[in-house]
Amino acid sequence: MQYSSALSRWHTTSAIRQFRYEDIINDGIQGHLPFSPSLVPISGHPLVKEKGVQEKILYRCMTEYMLFTTYLEILLINPSLTFLIFGDHNFNLDDCIYTDAMKIYCDEGYHALFSLETFTHVDIPYYKGIREIKKPNSIQRVFNIINNLDKTRRGVALLSFAMVSETMVTNSLLSAMKDETVAASVRSIISAHAEDEGKHQAFFMRVYPLIWHQLPENEKNELGSIFRNFAESFVEPDWDFYSAVLQESSFDKAEVNLIISDVKSTFNLDLAVNSATPATRKVLKNCEHELLKKWERL
Repeated sequence: MQYSSALSRWHTTSAIRQFRYEDIINDGIQGHLPFSPSLVPISGHPLVKEKGVQEKILYRCMTEYMLFTTYLEILLINPSLTFLIFGDHNFNLDDCIYTDAMKIYCDEGYHALFSLETFTHVDIPYYKGIREIKKPNSIQRVFNIINNLDKTRRGVALLSFAMVSETMVTNSLLSAMKDETVAASVRSIISAHAEDEGKHQAFFMRVYPLIWHQLPENEKNELGSIFRNFAESFVEPDWDFYSAVLQESSFDKAEVNLIISDVKSTFNLDLAVNSATPATRKVLKNCEHELLKKWERL
């Protein structure tokens, strides 16, 4: 399979080359919602609307999303790219793949930077310094999956997570970007991110099958059982975070439990994963048809 670069115009089209976010951050919310309610299931609960705290909750979830992005890019995606470029493996790949991986590394660092600076600019009450920020639970779930593997498998597992993540994230970004009830400043930041991620998705869709076909069978078997776990860690709501946000919004323990219980009852993890992963499943099918069947059986 011949690799065709998705980043050939990177020097003129990437966010790091052309997107200035400083003025956009200073524009603020300006009478619009800070985040899309479709991405925050607790925000539509009747008790939340009755108390009039929907905007406060969306605000906190927007800043948590920015924080999640920072952790995702710095702790998971860029280390996976470092492994691809310089790691201890024997992949036979074209040099242009490694060059494109370096471009994506730069993109992800920039995404992390403007996400963190958005967080620190608008979420002052919760910002105690970069090293004091709590790691989001969804990020820790991914580390738990990878750390359960033998050390010799973790590099490829991290790269496999990056493929799953990068083929899922574009859909969620596009959904948030299209919601015109959300402040233009927030949508501009998400749009710049989404444009880069569309190219990253194309990169992983083209490169990962080339890597997969060079893996030993025992490693393929082990990875085949965790792709869906990676996807689930990405889409499963952080219920503990939602509970904390509701408590911050003056709901008592009984009300918090009721809201979380109601929202959980309408959340279907399988449906959420399938909705978020059409591109991911296409990659798996291109790797090996049986791999997609294994995903569907899990």
